Amino acid sequence: MNLYSYVGNNPLRYVDPFGLRDTVTPWQVGWEWLSGIGPRVHNFTQGDPLTEMLKQHSHIQELRQRSAQNCSNATGQRFDYTLSGLEGIPKYVQDYSTLATAGQAGNLVTTYLGSYLLSYDTVRLSGRKVQLTVNVSNTSTLESALRPPILGYTAWWQQNVGPIVNGLASSGPMSRTELRLAVERTAAAVAHVGDRRARAAALVHVALRRSAPLSRSTMSSGRRARG
Repeated sequence: MNLYSYVGNNPLRYVDPFGLRDTVTPWQVGWEWLSGIGPRVHNFTQGDPLTEMLKQHSHIQELRQRSAQNCSNATGQRFDYTLSGLEGIPKYVQDYSTLATAGQAGNLVTTYLGSYLLSYDTVRLSGRKVQLTVNVSNTSTLESALRPPILGYTAWWQQNVGPIVNGLASSGPMSRTELRLAVERTAAAVAHVGDRRARAAALVHVALRRSAPLSRSTMSSGRRARG
């Protein structure tokens, strides 16, 4: 039993004295949607298990790297994650592998969410760091659960098939649920090209100085110093 899971395994940084954090797991959220028992809306914040797990997703990691490279202030930027198109097929395969291995082969939060909407803000901090604030939202319905690759993401499917399928579960089991997750990350800013060149030149200069042969005056002064 993990006694610190409710604070994201970080009891020094995250505290929950009043038990207000949302500590459900991806399996619990999936059961709530499937059974119709439980809240239909979840708001996850920093330290909640689902938020901490989402941070490990490759999509979030890529956004973190991009923000570090740009190193600028930005508000309301989009970086949505989608399973649409041909590029979505490997993601489908990954999701099924994650379920088959009980989360050992991938990210369970992403498997449950599927496609999700992502907006983010970046604030440049001192010490060449960037504060990244991410807001993720997702709606789960019967139609989204049964959506086939490629065809299920076309406008025709969503306009003609989606409403019919969702009408079969307008309430109760497999009805609409919504998840919202707020993520904060601090990324070390990547040095600009000019900075990298200056550092490289300095390193080369130091290396050349260290490898340069000693002059006669230096050698003689060294002998005098040693006595």
